[in-house]
Amino acid sequence: MIANRELTMDDYLAMLRRRAKWILIPALLGALAGWLISYAFPAKYTSQALVLVEGQKVPEGMVQPVVTADLTGRIATLQQQVLSQSRLQPMLERVYGKSSQNIDEQVDNIRF
Repeated sequence: MIANRELTMDDYLAMLRRRAKWILIPALLGALAGWLISYAFPAKYTSQALVLVEGQKVPEGMVQPVVTADLTGRIATLQQQVLSQSRLQPMLERVYGKSSQNIDEQVDNIRF
């Protein structure tokens, strides 16, 4: 019968050496499979935002409104600012770098 004894670091290293292929092969194959799968699917980036716009709830007699423009005009202005070339170009350069496709074409693709 085998006597119980306390395991040392050498015992643990021997166990690791005996089972190295059971640990390393699945880890390397899993990483390789993930890398190959990432090239099989096209890169698509989709972003959405929801802007909640509420009207003034306090009566105008108590508090004077800060913004006097109508709501649709404010939303149109916000859309123009977000979709302007000066806002989209730095983001495109950060994501795609200096790609061969024209920046103007990329901005137009985002707008529509």
